[in-house]
Amino acid sequence: MELNIFKKIIQKIKGQGMVEFALVIPILLLLVFGIIEAGRLLFLYSAVLSSSREAARYGSAAGEMSGSLRYYADCDGIRNAAMRIGRFAGVSATDVSISYDHGPTSGSSFAICPLAPDEQIALADRVIVQVVSTWQPLLPIVNFQPVPISAITRRTIIKDVAIEGTPPSPITPTIAFVESEQTIDEGIGQLTIIMQLTAATDKTVSVPFSLDGTALAGTDYTVSSSPVVILPGYTTGQITVNITDDDVDEDAETAVLIMGTPTNAVKGSPFTHIINIEDNDDPPEVSFLLPDQSNPENVDNLALLKLSHPSSKNITVSFDTSGVALKGTDYTLPTSPIVIPALDTTFPIVVDVFDDLIDEDDEPFSITLTGAINATLGNPQVHIYTILDNDDPPDVFFTWEQQSGDETVGTMTVELQLTAESSKDITVPLHLGGTATRDVDYTIDLTPLYIPPGAMSASVVINVLPDLDDLEEDETITLMIQNPTNANRGAPFKHTATITSDAMMPDAYFASASSKSSDMANGGIEIKVMLSAAWSDDVTVPFTFAGTATKDVDYTVNATQVVIPAGGASASIFVKFYDDAIDEYDETVEIIMGDPTNASKGDPNIHIITIPDNDPEPSLYFTSSGQTADEDAGTITITAQLNVISGKDVTVPFLVFGSAVAGAGNDYTITPSPLAILAGGTSVDILVDVIDDDVIELDEDVVVTLDTPTNAVLSSPGTHTVVIKDNEPNCPAPMGLPYFGINTNKHLLFWDLQSSDPIVPTDLTEVTIHWPAGANVNLSSITFGSTIFAGNAPPPFMAVNTPNPLWSGAFDTRQMVFIFDASPKSIPGDFYQIIATFEGCSPISGIIPSD
Repeated sequence: MELNIFKKIIQKIKGQGMVEFALVIPILLLLVFGIIEAGRLLFLYSAVLSSSREAARYGSAAGEMSGSLRYYADCDGIRNAAMRIGRFAGVSATDVSISYDHGPTSGSSFAICPLAPDEQIALADRVIVQVVSTWQPLLPIVNFQPVPISAITRRTIIKDVAIEGTPPSPITPTIAFVESEQTIDEGIGQLTIIMQLTAATDKTVSVPFSLDGTALAGTDYTVSSSPVVILPGYTTGQITVNITDDDVDEDAETAVLIMGTPTNAVKGSPFTHIINIEDNDDPPEVSFLLPDQSNPENVDNLALLKLSHPSSKNITVSFDTSGVALKGTDYTLPTSPIVIPALDTTFPIVVDVFDDLIDEDDEPFSITLTGAINATLGNPQVHIYTILDNDDPPDVFFTWEQQSGDETVGTMTVELQLTAESSKDITVPLHLGGTATRDVDYTIDLTPLYIPPGAMSASVVINVLPDLDDLEEDETITLMIQNPTNANRGAPFKHTATITSDAMMPDAYFASASSKSSDMANGGIEIKVMLSAAWSDDVTVPFTFAGTATKDVDYTVNATQVVIPAGGASASIFVKFYDDAIDEYDETVEIIMGDPTNASKGDPNIHIITIPDNDPEPSLYFTSSGQTADEDAGTITITAQLNVISGKDVTVPFLVFGSAVAGAGNDYTITPSPLAILAGGTSVDILVDVIDDDVIELDEDVVVTLDTPTNAVLSSPGTHTVVIKDNEPNCPAPMGLPYFGINTNKHLLFWDLQSSDPIVPTDLTEVTIHWPAGANVNLSSITFGSTIFAGNAPPPFMAVNTPNPLWSGAFDTRQMVFIFDASPKSIPGDFYQIIATFEGCSPISGIIPSD
């Protein structure tokens, strides 16, 4: 029993202990976590404070980093210094703030890092580094909000303090493009070009750039403005390029960015960046704007080609034509192929329709595209153009209202004519009447008369039957035009043929007595020969030609006679003229009628054609504007010339000026003015005979100027200048022997020269000097008005001959001065000698003894 009581006591004690332990555990845990969080908080504060101090220490350091970047301006370096310690407290670059103030009494900061270009750091300024972190309990036992932990450190910047032994600042950094070239698609939109410094600097770097290449700025692309500015502490700058995605088919283009001279940096390589822009547009389709059109033949029009989109290339399009309308007869087109200029989206094929006077059916033709270069064929590829006829049907009429012939005439021909050509078949029914009896007095085929397309006339033949009755009265046969097909009835529409016993032959004559070649049509003049009445036989009219114009040179004719067919009214002789380029007098062609066959010569029987000249007067000019000749040249030729042959005599007057004096015994003689270029000639020579005297004188000139000519106009050059060069040399002579100066000029050797003529130039070509070797002096210069030698020449000899000439000009008297580097010593038995040579002259010499 005691044992059970003991067990119960033991169990009671254990239960009481467990309860007490359960009550103590939470308190113990809170105490442990409190100690841990307090330690964390203390550690975070310490890390943030140390981080701020380390960063401020870095930013206040003296000197520069690589690339001339000061420590206080190295924003990345200051932040990295803070994070080296602050990383244990979770400090990142965004948790570090950098600013600057002017010292303890300045109040607030005046700038932040990076510094703006216009902000400068002075002595006693401070760098301020603030580092911020946050603390929050590991276990959210209580709902604690994050607690910021911040530390600020201010340190005075040690700026521009020289420390003995400190190495010099590094060189200025180099800047270059990161890439030299890239290829992009036109549809890329925007791209960025990077410039990279070899190292950061505390100075603002400005990099200008220019543009080049086949792509057009503002059209193919736009670019951010120049220059690129890189702020202190940064190492890169960028150029933004926006590529224009157009719809133009084009070759690949290049946009070239060329770096200029940077500020606060050195231009490196690559200093150009090439953007190759690949086109993303297909070649355009070329087609007709419309599939067809119709227009009257008096209206020219266009068959318009269109492109589906522009192209930067010239597009070549070939085509063929076919159809009822005939190219070259009914219309003309440009020759295939045609070229559509770059960037054009439409292009006309000009249809030039011939507005003829021919009644015809409407005529269509087609233009078919057959190929294209730099494009593909689209639809429609065929354009049908219909030429609508605008001509009324022609009138049909009898050439003559009447004619006569005796019973023995055999036949009488009755001619009908059209007022205009027609492309249609024309039939003309005729009504027969009159007092003569058909098949007794005459026979005739009354089938409707047929005029084929293109013809202008047709005839019906009356066969007269002789009855040998001399006492019968005149008999008539009348023909009357009925309703023609494809033509209108004109006037006269009635023809009377009389069978008589006393028919008279008609007269042949010119329709007009004169004409001018300016009245030409179809390349020449048509001269009409008329009959006064119809005749039953062919009438032949011969001609001869006269006048001032030359046959087969100034004109040609198609025949020397014409034939007017039986029943006809006229015939033509065609005169064609040659259009030469010769200015000439008006010319005439006389066409003189001979004796006709089956007709009498009427009036007028002479036709005169005047050919007015249509050519401008030729231009007259000298073949050159000038020449130079020596005084002993003899005869000099100046040629005046026409640009083309003239048919007229051209007078060539001229005036003479210049410094040379004309006339025998003076400087020259010249051909008298005026001269003449005869018809058919092209030039004439003016002769200048130069007189070779023995006078030393300046070069002279003869200036010949053309005056106003007849039958020509002045052109350029109208003035010719002959320069006469004097051939007598101007040879200077010594005025005495060379001599040394005195006192302070003992080291100078003088030689006085005098010219033959003080106004005529002369050329000094060579100077030599000998001086004793024992004189112990070197020659340092030679002057003759100007320095001709400078140096340090040792004795005993010196020759100067380059450049050539050494000196040129005119003078009366002048000194040649030789300058030695010291006063020469006297050397008994030796000498000083000077030799000077002038152009065209014998050398002159001067020699003096050394002692």
